[in-house]
Formats: sequence, C-alpha cells, structure tokens
Amino acid sequence: MHIEKFINKNKTQYKVGDLFLDTGHYPGFIKIKSIEGENISTAKLEIYHEDVPENWHSYGSTIHDEYIPINSVEEALSTYQEITSNPENFILQEEKEAETSELATITNNVFQIQKMQDQYILLANKIKIAETVTKALMDKKTRELAHIANGYYKIIGRLQKVIDAIQMYLGINTEIEQLKKGISVDSPIYLRQMVLYMDEEVGDPRIKNNQIGIDFKSIEDFDKWLLQPGSLEQILPEPKGIVAIKISRQKRTYSKDFFDNEEMNERNQYTYFLIRNGENLYRLWTDIIVGERLYPTVNEMEVVIQKILDEGYNHSVDMEKIANVEYVYKRNALIIQGLIDHSDIFKPLPECNLLKPETYKNGFIFVRDDENLIGDGHLPWKEWKNQINSDIKIGSRVLIAEWREHALSRFIRDYGKEWKQPPNPKTGVYQVMGEEFTPRDRWDKNKKKQLFIRYNPEDEIWYTGWEYDPHIRKNKLTWFIYKSDDFVFNFDKLNLEDINFYLSDRQARKHIVNFIYLLWNVREFLLKELDKEKDFIKLVINRTNKTEKEVIEAVNWWKFKNKWKRAINSDDAKALRMIEQKLKRNNQKEK
Repeated sequence: MHIEKFINKNKTQYKVGDLFLDTGHYPGFIKIKSIEGENISTAKLEIYHEDVPENWHSYGSTIHDEYIPINSVEEALSTYQEITSNPENFILQEEKEAETSELATITNNVFQIQKMQDQYILLANKIKIAETVTKALMDKKTRELAHIANGYYKIIGRLQKVIDAIQMYLGINTEIEQLKKGISVDSPIYLRQMVLYMDEEVGDPRIKNNQIGIDFKSIEDFDKWLLQPGSLEQILPEPKGIVAIKISRQKRTYSKDFFDNEEMNERNQYTYFLIRNGENLYRLWTDIIVGERLYPTVNEMEVVIQKILDEGYNHSVDMEKIANVEYVYKRNALIIQGLIDHSDIFKPLPECNLLKPETYKNGFIFVRDDENLIGDGHLPWKEWKNQINSDIKIGSRVLIAEWREHALSRFIRDYGKEWKQPPNPKTGVYQVMGEEFTPRDRWDKNKKKQLFIRYNPEDEIWYTGWEYDPHIRKNKLTWFIYKSDDFVFNFDKLNLEDINFYLSDRQARKHIVNFIYLLWNVREFLLKELDKEKDFIKLVINRTNKTEKEVIEAVNWWKFKNKWKRAINSDDAKALRMIEQKLKRNNQKEK
C-alpha cells in the first residue's frame, strides 16, 4: 500500500515499539517509546530518535507523512544495500519507451497494469528508504568528522593561548613607554587587584565640546592627566607597583554597522598597565583583556566551581570554563614576570617569581582592593536610591536627570504614533503636581494612580483641531513619573556628600556604571542650587549672628516645611523674614 494512504487513511493502531524512518529534516530511525491517549488522531507519542552518535527524544509528537513505517532497522539497511549495490536494477526506461510499454499493457491486460503499479510503488518506497538512510549515514559521518575537527581546533586554540602567553612574557607585541623619569626606590612591588577604568578616574565622562571622553582613540589624554598633581596618588599611591587599567565600561556608538561598532567598543576593553618605580612612570599598552581583576580573590576558584555545579555540571564544557579563568590569571602573572625578568623597570629588586609563592615574601605585596572591603556606612546604590525616592509625593521636587528615549507613552493623552508625541522633559528640576490614572490604567480602578509633573517644551504645534495653524505651544503637558525610574531623583533628599561618594567610590561605581553620566547631571544641579543659597545664607548669618549650621537648618526648614517644596534665592524677602523669625523663636526656646 502507498505510504501516504497508510499514514493518513489507515486506522491501524500504533503501539509501543513501532519503528519508522524519518525522511524529514532529521533523517534517521525513530521508535515509539510510549503512547498517551486512546484515540490515534489525538494520541500523544513520545518519540525516540536514534540519530547516532546523538540520541534525542521529543514529547508530544505525532506520526506524520515524513515517517515511513518499517519492520526493523536491519530491513531498512538491507534495502539501502540492495539499491546502492545494484543501482542499475532500479533505473527506469526512457520516458517514451516506458509510456509505449504501459500503453501496450493497457490494451492487453488490466491485471498487468495493477501489478505494474504495485511494483512501481514498492520500488519508489525502497528508493525513498535508501535515500533517507544515505542522508542519515552522511549526517552521521559529517558530525563525526566535525567532532574530530573541533577537537583539533580546541587543541590549536590551547596551543595559541600558550604562544600568546609566552609572547607576552617575552614582551613581543607589547609597547612600553616611559612617561616620567626620576629616582627609583628599593621596595617590594605592590600589585593592585582591582582593574580601573580611565574615563571613570579622570572625572566627568559626559560629552563636552563634541568630545566623547577618554576612549581608545585618546590614550594620550590619560597620560597627560596622570602627570597632573594628585592624579598618580589616586591611581597608584604606592612607591613601586603596577595597576591594570581598561579604558571604559561604557558602550559607545562609533558606527551604524553593528560589527564595526562591536569591534571598536572591544578596543575600550584592552589593557593599559601603569607601572611605577619611585619617580619613574611607565605604561605598557596591550591588546589583551585582563578580566575583572588582575589576580583572583582568596576563594574565587571555589566560587567559580560552585557556580558551575549549581548550574548543572557538564564535564567537558565546564572544565573548559575553569581552565579559561585560570588561564587569564596565569597570563597576567606571566606579563608581570616578563617585566621583572626582561627589563630594568622594577630594579632594584630581590629575586622573586610570581609563579613561585615561596619568593613572595620580599618581592611582592598584594593589595586586595577588590575583596573583603568594610563599608563606611553608605547604603548600596539601589537601596540608597529607593530610600530617597520612597518619599516622593505631591509637592516634592524631582530631578529628571536623564530621560530615556524609550520613556514614551508617559503623557496623560495617548498620542498613538511615536512621531506625534511632544518632546520629553529636558534635564531639570520639576515639581510633582498631582496623581492620576495613566491612559492604559484609566478604566481599571484596581490600578494605582501615578504621580505626574507638568511642563511646557515650547515646541511648535502645526494644527489647531483640523486647521493648519503653526504656533509655539502655550499650555503645559502632563507627564507621568514613577519612583522606580532610574532617571528620577527626589531632589529634596539629595545632598552633595552622597553624590560625591557614589561618583568616587570604586566599589560603588562599578555597580552603577550605567548611571555615571546621570550622577554628574545630578551633581551639577545640586551645585547650582547651593550656589544660589550661598549669598542668602551669608546675609542671614550677618543679620542674626547665628552659626552657619543653625542658618542652614533654618533654610532647610523653610524649603521643606510645606507640602509644596521650594528653592530659595538670594533676594527672597519672604523667605528671609520667615527664617529670621524661626531663628528668633529657636533662641527664645533655648533661654
């Protein structure tokens, strides 16, 4: 019987153990492992696909037209052998001769026609079986060869790593430049564990004068900054030592081409080793990526192994991961050891070898500045931000420090298309004016109302209703904010000390790298407000003979005592009168 009729029309009950040949995308032998359900049209089958050298199964499959039923694997292989050994027996006559022969048969014997048709179906099915087995065997051989080739590629990759490490040790393909000359010191080598980033050390990374800040194109700018007073002590305060510095964690846009852009961003991960020996200052520039730190933490390898075990251990894959972690640290050690063995940079120095721990005592001091650090009381970044934003309410002043392009649909009116929406608010301080349902929550009274600000972007409007009427916008827009927004800050809870801490503390900074630009905006607005208050505070001190601390407390009382928080200006007569009265009352209470 023709295979399509057998599968689609025959109601034969399939059973566990039935064999098929898959002629589809994954040629090979399949077997029914289990059947779930009694109706053959709805039964769920667990199919076991034997596709040497890999076996896999899928649950919930059904038998379909790409499956040819067979009695045994041996039978299919026998058919394959029959056809491939004697292919001439299966070559059809020329089309014209076959057609003539068939017509002659039709006129002679109807029974002969049926017999011929059955023979053709049998032969066609045999050829289909042989074709599928051929594909399966070829796929198997292809995978076997690929597996062998991958093994060689892995060996070649490991050998290349060894070659690269040796070249780094010998100083091949490295570039050493002396930035400053002076007197050397007799001291152990201080090895700093933490990997630094140039653009974070130099300071404000925001774009100014069309400059993107420090990147791989402006290494010399970092060299110049290092020579400024105080810079070296910030990076490498010890008299003799080495610190690894990458260029930037920031993702920049250099090209519209994805691959070009990725390649150039990778260059910002290359490593700059800063080396100090007394007054001598060197830099070693390499095209390698050192990793998260120069050398491992005390229990780092145990943590790596435990993480792999927790994720589900796979010997071949996970041993490779462990080997890669170990390799990076060993290569870093070889680079430093190469400087010791093949240059005069660190001299004078007793005999020491990073690969021999017994020599560490006199030669090295490990500055473990990336582990086991005791906090100074500041909350982690996210906790701090959540804490100050939890108090945002109607009347609060919020700083929109850096609105995101994707922060759309924040308007109380649904504008539909993105191009129809007005400009988002610019960086600045805004007052929370109220709360209302957003357009998507308007009909769901179980939803919570959201806080909003109002502002006028003063953009040009082209239509009034349906009439063409170009004019500058006159009315304010309503724009929703969320306490969880990463670009929204409770301005009334900010202080310069906290902002400076999160900008300068290396442990905190590496966890808030995406907000570095934002924090500089926050700092700028805080400084502007403090600058406005400075003259006012001096005036109050002169008029009341109170201490600066007392006056600042009174100023903050005036700013935050009401529901509607407010700023203070140097010529604010009402504020001056109320603050002086407050200080007078305080004085009377003390008496």
